[in-house]
Amino acid sequence: MAEHSPSITELNFYPVKSLRGLRTNELHLDQSGALYDRQWMIVDDKGTFLTQRQMPEMATIGVTFEDGILELSKGEHGTIDFGLEEVEGPEIKVKCWQHEMPAFEVSSEVSKWVSEVLKKPLRLVRMSSSSNRLYDPADPKTTLRFVDQRPLLVISKESLELLEAKAKMQMSMARFRPNIVISHVPAHAEDNYAGFSAGGLEFKALKPSTRCKITCTHPLTGVVGDEPLKTLATYRRAEKGITFGYYYANLKPGVLKLGAPVSPH
Repeated sequence: MAEHSPSITELNFYPVKSLRGLRTNELHLDQSGALYDRQWMIVDDKGTFLTQRQMPEMATIGVTFEDGILELSKGEHGTIDFGLEEVEGPEIKVKCWQHEMPAFEVSSEVSKWVSEVLKKPLRLVRMSSSSNRLYDPADPKTTLRFVDQRPLLVISKESLELLEAKAKMQMSMARFRPNIVISHVPAHAEDNYAGFSAGGLEFKALKPSTRCKITCTHPLTGVVGDEPLKTLATYRRAEKGITFGYYYANLKPGVLKLGAPVSPH
């Protein structure tokens, strides 16, 4: 591979929707995108999902993933952990945007910890294996977990560098919550591909990612500011909103590795 040819330079997944993400050297992919990506979600007493849009302080909860155990942490509240398959009680219905889906509460103990941290009666739920949230009725095999719109978000490092130059400040890629970061391409090249291949896997371009105020929440402190939406509005405004990054789908299961060469098409 040439020194500056396109390649994968960052891989992430986000086990609990709207909590911190985890960087990884290998992204395991199934028919719904990155394995365990938004497999869990925090819901209110009506079963409706919560994100940093309503509660920016969710950004302050730490997340670790090791040996089949997820651990949440928060300063004086200490830690709480649970197994990947751990659930308690009967199947319930929860709502993510306009979609109603089956899920299970992880445990009353975990829900109590989350409620104490966020100062509101909440539950942590795990998506049920019986969930069938389609985004393309013509493709019933490809379903979504608790992601906002599509399976995988791809952003190039150069897109972020252009934004930083225009905003005259450094920003963490974590603000934008991508699954895949590509480097050594023109800024916003990800918008223009029909797809790309990497590590023996094929990825199909789906739609641009419209951005909301969560990007203005500091990904560690939860402090809300004006950037990056203020600067993005000056050059990334489209018909349906401000865009940054592009949604893709993997066409088959597999493992994508850090450093894999990228071949756009």
